[in-house]
Amino acid sequence: DKNKGAILAAINTIYESYSIAKTEGRIAKERATLAEKGTLRATIAKNKEGGSPSELLWNDVTVSVLEKLEQTDTSSPNKNEFRLREIGTRLCALFDQILDTIIQIPFPTSTRRISIIRDCIQADKTALAAIGIKYGVSRERIRQIANRAIPRLYKTFRQALLLENETIDACIHEAVALLAQADYDVVSLAVYGLNSVSEQKKEALFSMFFGETAWQSIKERYLPLAKEEHRCEEIFQKEEELHQQWTYYQSRICFPASFVAETESVERLPEELTYSYERTLRNRLKRFEVFLDIIERPDIIFYSSLTTDHRPQFLLRLPDGRSVLVLVLPTVNLALIYNVKRFNELHRFCQNNGYGYLILDNADRSIYEIQSKTIDAEVISRLNAVLREKEAIGWEDIQSIKKDIPISNLDLAAYVLQNKLYFTKTPFVIKRRP
Repeated sequence: DKNKGAILAAINTIYESYSIAKTEGRIAKERATLAEKGTLRATIAKNKEGGSPSELLWNDVTVSVLEKLEQTDTSSPNKNEFRLREIGTRLCALFDQILDTIIQIPFPTSTRRISIIRDCIQADKTALAAIGIKYGVSRERIRQIANRAIPRLYKTFRQALLLENETIDACIHEAVALLAQADYDVVSLAVYGLNSVSEQKKEALFSMFFGETAWQSIKERYLPLAKEEHRCEEIFQKEEELHQQWTYYQSRICFPASFVAETESVERLPEELTYSYERTLRNRLKRFEVFLDIIERPDIIFYSSLTTDHRPQFLLRLPDGRSVLVLVLPTVNLALIYNVKRFNELHRFCQNNGYGYLILDNADRSIYEIQSKTIDAEVISRLNAVLREKEAIGWEDIQSIKKDIPISNLDLAAYVLQNKLYFTKTPFVIKRRP
């Protein structure tokens, strides 16, 4: 009697919940789900003894894979990389499709766990908390499910083979055909076909299809090959990057002559490189020594004045037998009238003797790039105004303009070269050539 009120209130709450569920159709839906689960259980039980066609087919494939695994010579893997990559990509898609199908079926076991496992495969360990929020459980619970994912996947897949589901059966038949095309060589498939797939997805895929023991055997054989392949790929990428970097310099070389100079007898002078920008370029060029012969301070005089002999800082012997003389100077110095004369003489020397030449500033820009640089219209206008008014631009004029608009050394060099002006630094004067 004391608890009668509480009992009646509880009964009333239960009845109201039942009425709402019935009105919303949840009772009928739950009954249909239970009936479908019962049908699935009956199908699995029926096929357990004789096996479904998909299970029998997959058993044959598994035997072929394991036999091939025992025979695989890891010293000479199947290297049809393009075809294996196609097979690997499609096999991953089938793996995802099978998991998605299992999640949609009211499976005898928990499809919610399979859904969590799928999300864990696609994410990294830092995303466990986000997955926990999605399913309304703790991060620790997600970690526990993820740790037991492999045996759970294999067991669920084996049950799925007995369901006689059209989508799963179609995926199985396609996967069988793909593995036959790969000659059941899952080691080569892991190395070349799935090289862009994460390690955890690779483990999940092979473990679900063939079991955890088979995966350990695959892993034992494929890891050394994968490491070697990765090492070779890194070497190849470095070589590619090196050739791309060299292409940058190569595109800036000028070859004025139609014949090739003979440079075998050219020797190196004993002097060391004097300036930091020379040493910087030397260190950049050193990267290309695998396919270039580089001579510092070559004993070649391309121009002689009353006071000194002018020589290039470097001689490059290219793989095709041609030779290139290299000059490097600070950006603004490229525009000095003294150096412009040197460049003209260098061009003439190379034309007459069969050399190519490369003239760079300390930022790896060629003289022709600087000459074609677009200068701010206001900078040009101000400089032209001073030149018209005073017939010469001095350092004080540059400082005055700089108070209003920025002018870089690159702008000055480009302005002088584009307008073929006379430029000296001591004293600082820019004027028209006489």
